[in-house]
Amino acid sequence: MKNKNIIILLFLIISCIDVTADDNEIKIKTESAGFPHLVALVADVKVYDYPDIKTGKVIYTLALFEEVYASVRTIDSFRINDRIGRWVRITSPVIGWVFSEYLGQ
Repeated sequence: MKNKNIIILLFLIISCIDVTADDNEIKIKTESAGFPHLVALVADVKVYDYPDIKTGKVIYTLALFEEVYASVRTIDSFRINDRIGRWVRITSPVIGWVFSEYLGQ
């Protein structure tokens, strides 16, 4: 029970943080991810170090149905490959950003 309380507390703290990119100091407005436990809906989902496919660097690739833990998501929506969604910051299995349209419950 104690571990569950700590995880919830960490989730709440992380949800309130504005993430700032180190290189260009652009603030990314975020909110709680809503559903923290998600899975990759397709194979080879790219995880980026920054929520942008042009400036972000691929740091990991998720396998089909690989589980992730999401902390926050961008408030703004984006269009990638004719899909509209938000960037989701994951903390497991790696820390990075995934486009929401490739994740599900």
